[in-house]
Amino acid sequence: MQIQTGLITIQGFLPSGVAGLALAMGLTFIAFEGYEIISQAGDEIRNPKKNIPRAILISLGIVVSVYILFTFVFIGGLNESVIGMPAWEFIGSFGELGIIEAADQFLPFGALIVLAGGLVSTLSALNATTFAASRVSFAMGTQYNLPFVFSKIHPKYRTPFVATIVSGIIMLILAVSMDLTAIAFAASVMFLFLFTQVNLASITIRRLYASTVEYGFKTPLFPLIPIIGILTAMGLSIYLLFTHPESWLIAIIWIGIGFVIYKFYTSKKELEHNAPLVFTQGPKLRKEYRVLMVFDKRSAAKMYKMARSIAKDKDGEITVLDVVNVPRQTPLSLTHGFGDKGLKAIEEFKREITGSLRNRYLVRLAHDPTEAILQTTEEQDINTLLVDFDFLKNNRKLLSLTTCDIIGVRLRKSFDEDMKNIVVAYDKGRHSDLGLEIANSFQKMEESKIRIIRGVIEDPKQETEIVNRINEKMFELELPKIQFEKVYSDSNIITELLKNFKKEKNALLILGAGNQTDTAFSPKTLSILDKSGKSAIVVRNHRFSEVHARSFANFIMPKIIQVKFIYQIYVNIMQKIYTMRAKSHKERDDDDYFNA
Repeated sequence: MQIQTGLITIQGFLPSGVAGLALAMGLTFIAFEGYEIISQAGDEIRNPKKNIPRAILISLGIVVSVYILFTFVFIGGLNESVIGMPAWEFIGSFGELGIIEAADQFLPFGALIVLAGGLVSTLSALNATTFAASRVSFAMGTQYNLPFVFSKIHPKYRTPFVATIVSGIIMLILAVSMDLTAIAFAASVMFLFLFTQVNLASITIRRLYASTVEYGFKTPLFPLIPIIGILTAMGLSIYLLFTHPESWLIAIIWIGIGFVIYKFYTSKKELEHNAPLVFTQGPKLRKEYRVLMVFDKRSAAKMYKMARSIAKDKDGEITVLDVVNVPRQTPLSLTHGFGDKGLKAIEEFKREITGSLRNRYLVRLAHDPTEAILQTTEEQDINTLLVDFDFLKNNRKLLSLTTCDIIGVRLRKSFDEDMKNIVVAYDKGRHSDLGLEIANSFQKMEESKIRIIRGVIEDPKQETEIVNRINEKMFELELPKIQFEKVYSDSNIITELLKNFKKEKNALLILGAGNQTDTAFSPKTLSILDKSGKSAIVVRNHRFSEVHARSFANFIMPKIIQVKFIYQIYVNIMQKIYTMRAKSHKERDDDDYFNA
């Protein structure tokens, strides 16, 4: 490629084309790494809010300037008539030694100077890398994302010595056992994955905490720059998949090892650390469908009535979670006696309820009840979460991170009478479909009367499609023919809907979350809820609420059975596991089993 301006002509620009440039970016962008170590050392920096952004920008400016100057010197300083080929080709032909050979062409003792500088640079980079790896491992150990041993501090030097030693051993093993180019490409892929997540996290954090966090530096042109970063990182990583697939293989294996360690060991320790369990009771035999009810003494019996209806309809089980809030200044390790209040409340609740369902009861301590709920939904593979709506409505963390359907509950004293008349306000979309499912569950248990109200605001064609969708959903649920009403308005549809709701003195409203983002409820939903004066629940259908490990296993097992060889291996492994479990448990009477 040739670039010509009024003063100079540059020949041989991009000699390998854009593809060569992309490949070089995928490999050499790691040379610009290191600035993220500044933020990883935030605990050890004075005035981090001011100094971290400044240090990152200054370091990037210096590094980019030095790299550009060196590139011009080494490409422009070689005499092509002497070396017999283009400068870029000469440097590339020597691989890692290219710069040394180039320096030897136009500097006295050039090779020695560059070699010495390279060794110093390598030692500096190794020191920084070890520092960063150990600090990240230390931080993850304190949060139980890695085994807690990584958080140990040396009694004399006050440094995370276990994290440092393990990081050094891993780096040594990789350097000795694998090709350096393959390691570089694999590291590039993992850095690209990391930066994709960092850019996504920056968007999420700004969206969730913009009004509560005091920033030392804000990304300009937000969210354009993070989006460009995401697309660039994804594009480079996909390009490396096709040009160097072994880099992806190494990265996936490495990430897989980390996932296994987290999923089967550290995640349990993390839950014990952030939300320790002080009481658990329930049958060992688990049901496929699981409802989590967050205990609220004021409305526990009423919420349980709804949870029982859903669980019976789905042939599922109920888990009742009581989170005891602990002041932040009190360490969770020093909370002896805090759980007594929760235990007493659960025992009173158990005496109050009736029904044939065998429930599971959990009492947890936590500084942050939201964190305890999130971790319980993940640990217990929950499908549906019942929680007080006033706790839920402004809780963006719970709304954005929960991986199950959510039912926000706001109930009146006349709830038992309200359940006899269920009004489903159907807007459109998946939330309203879930509302119909919930209404169907209530009807089966309580013999409720259902009517559907549709506030018409769409054009006739779209309205016909929505009505057809309602009919299809009713047919799918095998609902009997029920009352369906359309409400029209030339001015304010909310006012007309509220008038319609007043037809019954007692009624339970079921409202969809609305067509907002997954971190908020629509203003229309909130307005109706506040002005109706009736018992109401707001449902939010999660897009992937049915995707759980056990569901995936149920899907994949028939495929495994078809492959006889793999299935035989699976059977042998499971036989050994069950044999080991049987030997580790003594025989127990039935009464002991059911009291466990």
